[in-house]
Amino acid sequence: MPKDAPKERKPKGPPQYKVRFATVSENGAAQGRKVSSERENTTVPARSLASDIPLSELWLTQEQKDAINVLQTVDWLFCVNGDQEEQSQYDAAACMASHGLDLDSREDTSNRWSVRWSTSTKKDAGRIRRVLLQCDCGYDHRQAGTKKRRTAVDFTGCLAHAEITYVLDTQKILRVRGFLEHNEQCKVALMARIPPLPLHPTVYRQALTLLASGVSLTDIQQRNQEWVKAGGDGLIPKHGRDWKHRWLLQ
Repeated sequence: MPKDAPKERKPKGPPQYKVRFATVSENGAAQGRKVSSERENTTVPARSLASDIPLSELWLTQEQKDAINVLQTVDWLFCVNGDQEEQSQYDAAACMASHGLDLDSREDTSNRWSVRWSTSTKKDAGRIRRVLLQCDCGYDHRQAGTKKRRTAVDFTGCLAHAEITYVLDTQKILRVRGFLEHNEQCKVALMARIPPLPLHPTVYRQALTLLASGVSLTDIQQRNQEWVKAGGDGLIPKHGRDWKHRWLLQ
């Protein structure tokens, strides 16, 4: 989002929902196609509008690939188009939030969507970004060439995936499409592993600054531990369940 022009009054954006996973029935998917087909999408770049979802970027078993190919033949893919109109943005935001696809939901460590592919295109309306996400229960780590599974949930063969097209600067949603129905095992799956947390940007910058100043790695770790113990300048949440980042260097 633009950070300058502090005096400019920003218009209200779509409401922030906190809903997690929801399922889409066959009738609901049909309704989604009907709504999108009745509204001409003039905001998505022509090449992106005509392109297929890049399914080859998903980490799938052969059985999953075959199942998704069957879904395509019966045209059971959910799609909603957005445009610059306010009501359209509310509808698109509600769709994303109901499936845990909005940014706030995806930043939660319990969220099960992971980015598999993305690309950007420069247009008159701004930089347009396409992001492909896959449900973690549908990710087979062996297809990615790793022996140990690090994803928080077990593999269930879930087929759910979503491609989101939006304006990078304004976060306006242009299109959401994909297959959003999670399989029964996915719906009841519990967290089997502690999800990995990214290092907080402040800790990363501190470590780089000290390293550039000639401080040894041992001393950097020691200073980091002392900083965390002291509360991290008030940045560290008091409750561990609120943590979205890792604070200790390893």
